[in-house]
Amino acid sequence: DNLFIFGVDAKDVPELRKERADFETDPRWQELMQDILEGKFGDKKYFKPLVQSVDDMNVGNDWFLVANDFASYLEAQEEVDKIYKDQDEWTRRSIIYTATSGKFNSDRTIKQYADEIWHISPCKI
Repeated sequence: DNLFIFGVDAKDVPELRKERADFETDPRWQELMQDILEGKFGDKKYFKPLVQSVDDMNVGNDWFLVANDFASYLEAQEEVDKIYKDQDEWTRRSIIYTATSGKFNSDRTIKQYADEIWHISPCKI
């Protein structure tokens, strides 16, 4: 109730990765990719490889399923915007979330994602 969760279920990730090349992206995703490629957010040469890695399946594979999560992210952001306009509700939710949040450690969280979602191992540097 105090979180804004979006994206695909972790259990669906392996199958969605297999299907990513055939995924029909949201029109807003395509508009955003085009805006980035046209340089509306900065140097288009700099951003081109990034866009290709998540949007051109001949170049990248969108391993983290950014395109799949995009529409869900926008819906969650609309809810965030709506709640934020009601400052009393925003403050209430912020206090409850903070008071009920459990142990959080970014290193632990990244390790858990690496183990349970990404199925990757650390590399020594």
